[in-house]
Amino acid sequence: MTNKELKEILHDMVQDKDILDQMIILEGDEFADGVVGITNDYHVVYSYERLVQSLSKAYREEGQSDEDAEWGAIDWLDYNTFRSLPYMEKDGLAPIIIFELER
Repeated sequence: MTNKELKEILHDMVQDKDILDQMIILEGDEFADGVVGITNDYHVVYSYERLVQSLSKAYREEGQSDEDAEWGAIDWLDYNTFRSLPYMEKDGLAPIIIFELER
């Protein structure tokens, strides 16, 4: 999925344009596959595991092992994405990252 497709889905789900304008999605199509839904107060929800999978595919370097690509994605998310979430809240409805429980 791309961010354009994600925006179309959100547009179909949320009819209020003011709320749509406040909903923040992570930039870059590689993040779109990480979306698992929205909250009842309209925050876009991402799965940590799906983000790691998607980013490790998108940013894999030639000859890089699966484990190294995964660690690179984790580093990217931790340093560049998660640290910026608190600052996004002042601009709108910041995304929420969930960590799925293993059963």
